[in-house]
Amino acid sequence: MGSKQKKYVTVEEGTDFRTIAKIMTENGYKMNHATARNVLISAIKKLLNYSAERVGVKIPDPEMKILVKDQSVHTALADVLYLAKKEKKNGHRDR
Repeated sequence: MGSKQKKYVTVEEGTDFRTIAKIMTENGYKMNHATARNVLISAIKKLLNYSAERVGVKIPDPEMKILVKDQSVHTALADVLYLAKKEKKNGHRDR
């Protein structure tokens, strides 16, 4: 049958969604792994929309649904956040 295989975002390093949900619940924010994933997807969507707006681009909803779950987007975001943290640690200010 021609069923399309779903590809899920995976975590190579860091904390998986079940562990995040457990930590959040232990800290008073009842959460399961699906909610942890949904919160991450929502945050990525907001970040992508904000970034696109800053450069004058609108990302259509069908394309956004694909982008927020794309492993390469997650990898790129991890790289950007790592560099931002490194710059902050080194005392660099916003440009």
